[in-house]
Amino acid sequence: MLSIGLILLFLYNILTAAKGVFLGNFFQTIHPFLVLTFCFSLVIIFFSIYNKIKDGRTFATFGSFPGSLRTILFLNLSAVIGWSGFYFALKLIEPAIVTSITSGSGPILTAIFYSLIIKNRKITFFEWGIYSLIAFAMVFLVAETFLGFSAIQNVSSRNVLLGVTCAIICGAANVVNAVLSKELNQKGYSARQIIPVRFYLLIVLGAILCPTATWHTLGDMNVLTAAIVVSIFGLAIPILCFQKGIEITNPLVAASVHATIPVFVLAAQLFDDRLVVSQHSVLGAICVTMFSLIAVVSSSLKSRGIPTIKNISEA
Repeated sequence: MLSIGLILLFLYNILTAAKGVFLGNFFQTIHPFLVLTFCFSLVIIFFSIYNKIKDGRTFATFGSFPGSLRTILFLNLSAVIGWSGFYFALKLIEPAIVTSITSGSGPILTAIFYSLIIKNRKITFFEWGIYSLIAFAMVFLVAETFLGFSAIQNVSSRNVLLGVTCAIICGAANVVNAVLSKELNQKGYSARQIIPVRFYLLIVLGAILCPTATWHTLGDMNVLTAAIVVSIFGLAIPILCFQKGIEITNPLVAASVHATIPVFVLAAQLFDDRLVVSQHSVLGAICVTMFSLIAVVSSSLKSRGIPTIKNISEA
């Protein structure tokens, strides 16, 4: 089961990397909140219909999850913080830097959460060493961005600071999201059943905060087509892969695999004329990935000591 979970999580990486590079370019002309509102509305519709076909009900209301209202509300809040932070970070700094920070912080924050707060898992000295190396690689990437050595030239210090801050906030929100999703999984709800109720707050706030003058851009068929493709192949399918990966592994494994995204993003950046090849970014991203893969192996070897649930249902 662990191997299936890892395959799903790496598939998530590939699709997410392509989406990240594309949106980094897309957001130079399209407002992030417009994309958030439109795309996640389609995601909710897609999975509501899918659930109706599979289960006879949409799972699109809070009442579909009795006794879990608090978890659903916090899941919505973490989605707002995580996705908003991620999208605005992509608008400001290099995609590989964004994904290095958001994904690389995952194993570190998850380890802290489970060992110091939940106290149900002991983190070894070796694992803390690996997480420290991941943190060092992320600091290197932040420093090279401030110094102007990233794949995007001439980024102001203000934008770098805002972009890095958004990425860090996104990484923390992702950890909370993984833990909350796991909690619902353990109550018997599958990944596709959870998805329709987790983005309502994101859509409402996105619609409110999106400048009204930008809505007309959806009338452009190129923009509309791009938004639909992002909704399906950049959001719906990757989200499902990640959720089901969490179901059959554990949040620490999911966070560690998630940390390998930068290498996929670096490859995708080769197809974006807006970006140049940065040796500093390549070095930093490879270091994050290498140390994260070591963390994956370490976590996988200890996974028998962490409660997991079976794959409840096939999507």
